[in-house]
Amino acid sequence: MNRIFRVFSLALSLALLASFAVFSLAPHQAAAAGTCKVGIYGAADSARLTDVQSKLNGTGLFTQVDIHDVSTHTPTLAELQQYSAVLVFRNSNFSDNTALGDVLADYADAGGGVVVATFAFNSGTLSGRIVSGGYLPFTQGSQTSGTPLTLIPDVPAHPILAGVNSFNGGSNSFHDTISLTAGAFQVAHWSNDVPLVATKQPTTGKIVGLNFYPPSSDFAPGDWVATTDGARLMSNSLAWAGNCITASTNGVVGIYGAQVNSAKLADVQSKLNSTGLFTRVDIHDVAAYTPTRGELQQYSAVLVYSDAPFSDSTAMGDVLANYAEAGKGVVVSTFAFYSVSNHDLGGRFQSEGYMPFTTGAQSSGTLLTLIPDLPAHPILAGVTSFDGGSSSFHGLISLAAGATQVAHWSNDVPLVATKQPTTGIKIVGLNFYPASSDVQPGLWTATTDGARLMANALRWAACIDNDGDTYGQNCFAGPDCNDNDSAIHAMGTYYLDADGDGYGIAGNTTEACSLTPPAGYADNSSGFDVDDTDPFYTDILPTCTVKVIPKTLGWLIGDKEKNRSLLIIGERGTEFGDNSTIKWESAAIDMVSTRVFFKRFMIMRVTFNGEPLEKQDYRVLVGECEGKITWAK
Repeated sequence: MNRIFRVFSLALSLALLASFAVFSLAPHQAAAAGTCKVGIYGAADSARLTDVQSKLNGTGLFTQVDIHDVSTHTPTLAELQQYSAVLVFRNSNFSDNTALGDVLADYADAGGGVVVATFAFNSGTLSGRIVSGGYLPFTQGSQTSGTPLTLIPDVPAHPILAGVNSFNGGSNSFHDTISLTAGAFQVAHWSNDVPLVATKQPTTGKIVGLNFYPPSSDFAPGDWVATTDGARLMSNSLAWAGNCITASTNGVVGIYGAQVNSAKLADVQSKLNSTGLFTRVDIHDVAAYTPTRGELQQYSAVLVYSDAPFSDSTAMGDVLANYAEAGKGVVVSTFAFYSVSNHDLGGRFQSEGYMPFTTGAQSSGTLLTLIPDLPAHPILAGVTSFDGGSSSFHGLISLAAGATQVAHWSNDVPLVATKQPTTGIKIVGLNFYPASSDVQPGLWTATTDGARLMANALRWAACIDNDGDTYGQNCFAGPDCNDNDSAIHAMGTYYLDADGDGYGIAGNTTEACSLTPPAGYADNSSGFDVDDTDPFYTDILPTCTVKVIPKTLGWLIGDKEKNRSLLIIGERGTEFGDNSTIKWESAAIDMVSTRVFFKRFMIMRVTFNGEPLEKQDYRVLVGECEGKITWAK
């Protein structure tokens, strides 16, 4: 008996270790979405093309990587459209640089992703619509090399830099002497301050510029160092451009200021970053250009203001209306309400009633403070004080129809207002100038809560929460599986209950956005099922018990509160005996309690009313108890 029990105890211990094992999956740096095929279109010999193909295949992000020599032919649009994205570079002349530029622009217009690398930025080497139509994120220039360079991230959280821990251009460090084009977004630069990675979304498709030569040091010593992350950089660029990876916009916001002083834009960025509420904050000067809807879509919300005329206030208003209608948040701040040409937002944002404030003249010179109208509103969370500084710049405006005032200035002029012109559209108006006293004395006092006020406004505008439970699309609390019911936001796990006894089995589950189990499943809040083929057998026991189920379907139940409290229950609950009539003819056995565990164990001899019960195999399930349960002789 003792030997058998030791074997049982060892098996029990091993199984317990298995039952407590925790398995984790390494997070994907970039996840393939379905079939992602890419094409390499290089004006280069096969050895160079093959090296680039090998590097992309090595990342495992693509189902297929094809190579094409565009020094000898120009692809058709139909050929390009078999790919999610294409990489274009050159070592020799393109077969037809104008035709290639035209078809790449057509491909981008149709939603294709285009990644252009060195030396395709050499002056005159790539032309056609992709150049003349302003698709490229870089200008064209001359090539240079000979000084080893490394990557410096500008936006470390950008998906293109996921898993790119280091990148070295090698002793050659081939690149082009270029700069950003209007509307381009810089992701990283070389250690000599020349742009290295930039994106642009001038149309339906996405464009990436990589200012390095794609073949690696495995092909030629001096090219980018193959032991660094150039392969990942190229692959991420293709995956991002081809929509093979999905980057969450949650916590990613953009500042679009028509600005004459870049330091003020940087100050607003710094203030928002200091709140710790965002994963990324980007800045853009819209005095120089108007963003596309595709560019705006990388953000869950944007803050828009002016200190100089917008590049095109009508186009800016139109694209913001399109962006808001796509379910993204817009926060508009002073001086975008200033009734001077091109300082205020125009287009559909104005004409279709998206603005929470009217336009008007600007005012300043008297220190003003915030007075809450709705103190419990999320936009005022953590905002204990706010003053506009000695300048207190603001617009002499009033609420627009349908707007809700959240706070006002101490001179009774509206300060914070919201507007939801239709379902899924959330606009916030902030009637103060976003830059702080840290960049210019007299602006809002940096020691008050202006940063939190702007951050809260962006968070509130970004969150689409129809049922008011703080969960929803782009909400910081998390997603909502049912945004029409405030009682539920997370998927529940339910267990197959084949015998309908209300208790499911551990190994077969389903997910449902419901507070109750779907038909045929149980929530197992009271335990797991012992036998899911028979509703009589469940895992529901008296407090701290051990049950032994013999082949004959009888039960032995022991209660840890009493050292030898035993009851044998036969099929369907027939009672055979109790503690006074049942004896174990064995040495004492100590069992450490655990939960949901089966093992086979030989019982040597059990008597009932003085008569031995038949020797047989028993399955042992140890119940959920504290300490030990002793079965004494």
